[in-house]
Parts: sequence; C-alpha cells; structure tokens
Amino acid sequence: MENSGFIKLKGHERPLTNIVCDIQNKVIYSSAKDQNIVFWNKNDNKYSNTIIKGTGATWVVGYTKDNIYTGSADGTMRLLDRKGNNICSYNGSGPIRSINYDEEKMIFIVLSKILSQNKSRLNILDKNLNELSFLDLSNECNCCTFLNNKIITGGKDGTLGIYNLEGYDINLLNLIQSHKSEISKIDFDLRKNILVSSSYDKNLIIYDLNTFEIKSKYLHCVSILCFSIHPNENVIVLGGGQDKMSVASSKEDGEFNIICINSLNSEKLFQFDSKHFGPINTIAFNLNSYGIISGGEDGYIHIWN
Repeated sequence: MENSGFIKLKGHERPLTNIVCDIQNKVIYSSAKDQNIVFWNKNDNKYSNTIIKGTGATWVVGYTKDNIYTGSADGTMRLLDRKGNNICSYNGSGPIRSINYDEEKMIFIVLSKILSQNKSRLNILDKNLNELSFLDLSNECNCCTFLNNKIITGGKDGTLGIYNLEGYDINLLNLIQSHKSEISKIDFDLRKNILVSSSYDKNLIIYDLNTFEIKSKYLHCVSILCFSIHPNENVIVLGGGQDKMSVASSKEDGEFNIICINSLNSEKLFQFDSKHFGPINTIAFNLNSYGIISGGEDGYIHIWN
C-alpha cells in the first residue's frame, strides 16, 4: 500500500525483529520470528521481495562488504551470498541475539544465550565462521556492539558490560549500572563521539564514548525497543511499545509513535504515528530515499519517504 510517501510492505507472517538498509546495493534486509529473511529491492517506486527460508525464528540480519549474515533462535548463524544462497553456517550455544562484523579484523562478534542458564556467551569467529575464542558472561545479555577493540554488551539487568578484545582474548574491564531494567539496544556514532542505549525502563541514554559518562537522557511513555542513529545528521529515531499483556489491558497515548530526537542533547524534535498495530520492534534510516523504515509486532514494514 502506498499513500503520500507512506509505503506498507507485507513479507512476513510474524513480528519483525530486524531491518537494515544496504545503501551500496540499494537493498533492504528484514528478519522476523517466522524464520524468513526478505530482500527488498526498489524499482520505479515499487518494492519487490525475495524470501529466503531460515532455520528458526531469526533475530539478526546484517551484511558485510560481500555477504549477508543471519542469526536464529535455534543457535544457527548463516553466511549467505547476495542472492541468498548459503555459504557456510555455525551452530552456537543457544539463541543468537546479536552479531557484529569488523571489516578490518575480518571477525564476527556473536552474542548468544546459553540454554538452560541465565547467562550469555560471546564468540569470536573468523570470516568463514570458524570459532577463534569465546567467553561465558556472568549475566544474560540481548545486545552488543564493537568498537576500538572494545565489546560493549547490554544486560537484562540494565548493566553495560565493557570488555577488551586483545588478539582473540576477551577480558572484562567494567560493569556499569545504567538502566533499571533490560537494555534493548546499544549503538555508537564515532563522528559525534557518543554511545547510545535504550531500555524497557523507557529511557534512551546518550553517553560520552570515551568516558561512558551520561551526557543526556530521553524518557519515552513506554518501553524503547529500538532506535537508529543517523550517520550524518544530529538525529536519533526511536520506537517501542508495551508487551502483549500490557497492550491488552491498557492504552497509552503515543505508545506506537515514531520519535525523532537531537543526538547532542536528547531534545525531542518531532513525532508521528507509526501506523503499526502494536509495538515497533526495529527501526532504521532509509538512506536511499532520505526516509525511515519501521518493523512492527504486527508483521508489517512501514517506509516513510
């Protein structure tokens, strides 16, 4: 469906988990709990899709210079070519929740849950998904990022874990209690020298990237499940919503709105209705058309140009 710059896409049968925009190849990749990975190509303002079957509910989709990678709830990480053909795979300790790739070091940092334990594991894999090292963490984490030889994790207990990667050895440097509940996402912007985290405690926090001191906060009306930092402008876009039980029993105004804030001081710039019938699970800037892409619990992708 298309209407005055708003495009609604249906390629998944279950809630969206991840959306990324590949600028160079002009493709949008999306993943969901229905096991499918979808490649979205735009031609003449119309989007066509290619559906790639996964091995389980897929939490992560991303890309390197040459390939696409996925991480699933059954613990499988897959490396695909640009057409969606399987190149190789890796089976981890449990559900894969986050994957980062470093082009310079040519390594993957994979965060997964350890089955039957309230713990997580960090794995270092080479570009062919061979395991180089791992570290079992003392807490359960759902997200991580990697920069300047540091791995930063976001815990279900609201802590930031700061780890140093020396060679392939992972060592804990510090644990910082920053949120009151589960951290939903972590990302950074080297140009602005900021680290950003969001949480189920409704807060988005902006830190100094060098000292990890808090620079500013933004308080949403509901849990913040996702955000994206614009690579060129001083803008962060975010979304969220209540869990299914809370949605059924209450309603808060603006809970499914898309919010844009200033990345320098967290001041709200503007907001608008996402038109999702449920929480916004993933959001990204559509840099191919100066817009925003959101993926919802309702299984739809919304593109705002």
